[in-house]
Amino acid sequence: FGKIDGIRDALVGAVGGNDESLSSYKIVTGGMLGTGSWEDELKVIGPPNTCSSSVPAELDDSIEHISSKQLPIGPLLKESTSLIQHKEGLYLIICGVKGEQCDSLEVLSTVQAQGNIVTLWTCPNISGEDQYAENISDHMIACEKETIDDLTSAYQEDRRFGAIVVDHSVPLTMIKMMNSVVRMGCGGEWCREQTEDPQVRLLSNHALILAFITDSSEEVRTRKHNFLDRVRKELGEDPLFRAEIVMKNTHNEGVQMEVGIISEDEDPLFR
Repeated sequence: FGKIDGIRDALVGAVGGNDESLSSYKIVTGGMLGTGSWEDELKVIGPPNTCSSSVPAELDDSIEHISSKQLPIGPLLKESTSLIQHKEGLYLIICGVKGEQCDSLEVLSTVQAQGNIVTLWTCPNISGEDQYAENISDHMIACEKETIDDLTSAYQEDRRFGAIVVDHSVPLTMIKMMNSVVRMGCGGEWCREQTEDPQVRLLSNHALILAFITDSSEEVRTRKHNFLDRVRKELGEDPLFRAEIVMKNTHNEGVQMEVGIISEDEDPLFR
């Protein structure tokens, strides 16, 4: 494993290349058990350590929980706007229940005009304790209809949704309901093409979808991942790119933040 860099440089030099003409990626696996150097190689596989500071980190043992305000949601959202190709399109922000804090909406409102933002609030009767009610299915069906109506009414013939942002405050029930909305595919309001009615083509070309996940619940994380995967399948574009960014707190292993990204354009996503 330690000879990979030397082999790479030799191959690049053999064809007249240099570092500027080289691009590569690494697949990290479990290695080859049984080799005499596997214990040493286990320490160097994976992404290189880019932190060269010799100053030890100072940890505050009194801090046991990091709130959403302390997570880097703001900078990430602002940087993510550079990925949006359809600059004239609308921004669809999916938030928690109206009246609660929605970081995605607050941040994007500082960099985008209000006329460019459409906010989709979680239906109040499917969140909190209501999500455990016996008639939750009826509430979710009603919420689905209300959501479709809101999306359709927000549509503008010359301006479709160029970006969809799922805030970390969106509850599990809303994600389940959005999965149902997306699952309608080209027979419903999310379809962009292959339909005679332009009123149902809500997504613009080169749409970008972002989902922020800070919940520690494995079920919530899975549902948000499934939502992105559902959108990916329904878009059906080729090429279509998916990326996930995971940030973990070095002091508290239970605290982490994930950002799921779907883009139809390779260059701005991977440059």
